[in-house]
Amino acid sequence: MPAHSRLWTVLKAGVDAGVPLPHRAPVSTNGLGQKRGRQEDLDQPQSPPASEEDASDDLLLEPNDLLMDSDDPMSSEMRLKITVLPNWTPEERDFSHDFVYSNVPVVRNNNDWQIPEFRLTNEAARVVEVTGSLNAILAQLIDGTSGAPSLLNRAHYSLHLLACRSALSENELLNNLDSRFHKHVREGDQEIINLAFVYNCISNDSDSESIVDAAELNALGLSDINIFRFWHQLRALLEALMDSTAETVDGGPPARVGEFVARLTAEVDPRAQSVVSVNW
Repeated sequence: MPAHSRLWTVLKAGVDAGVPLPHRAPVSTNGLGQKRGRQEDLDQPQSPPASEEDASDDLLLEPNDLLMDSDDPMSSEMRLKITVLPNWTPEERDFSHDFVYSNVPVVRNNNDWQIPEFRLTNEAARVVEVTGSLNAILAQLIDGTSGAPSLLNRAHYSLHLLACRSALSENELLNNLDSRFHKHVREGDQEIINLAFVYNCISNDSDSESIVDAAELNALGLSDINIFRFWHQLRALLEALMDSTAETVDGGPPARVGEFVARLTAEVDPRAQSVVSVNW
């Protein structure tokens, strides 16, 4: 099974509860990448339950390891290759199953909006190579200093982050986050944690409601189309990071950026979580 397919299976099998693969447990519908993970899982031949030795790779994703390893992507200098797509895939839902394909933004699409990124295009995807720490790489990707156009509206990002932090405090939701993330969310010292935090705060799905209302974002000067476009910019950036490849500059082992970003996106979620059963 491809590494990312296994990753999505791990995330959807209840990482927060510390449930090891291949046990299939009730899962939280935390959206991003679930459609891809579900389809990849269906495309792969089913294997019998593995032994503890066979599941050793999955132990690398144990919750207590995050942000604590000296060689994790947060503290490594790396060369990262990321594919920048010229258009976006709209959010999708399929109510014929008992799972949600994807989170949806706070503001629903308006057919009157002219959004070029949703149009068909013959433009080819661009592969961009960026060097630095994960924070430095994200700054380059967001601001467009990496040879690719800016992947995120920095002004809109700042306003969303402000609204999300305010909602977290006002609604007393800090305890919904693992204590490992409290400092980072308050101080904003890790860009990838900020991105995952905001993505979840402004996402809706059938079991987790956003903690920020569109009216609050409107009050900060963001129009509905601003909010909608920003959500898709952020989602596209996170997915591109999950599909990226990276190697450490000092010739060490490959930097597991994709798995790291996926793990953070699943865990840095202040919304009240509901657990549902999934038919595998």
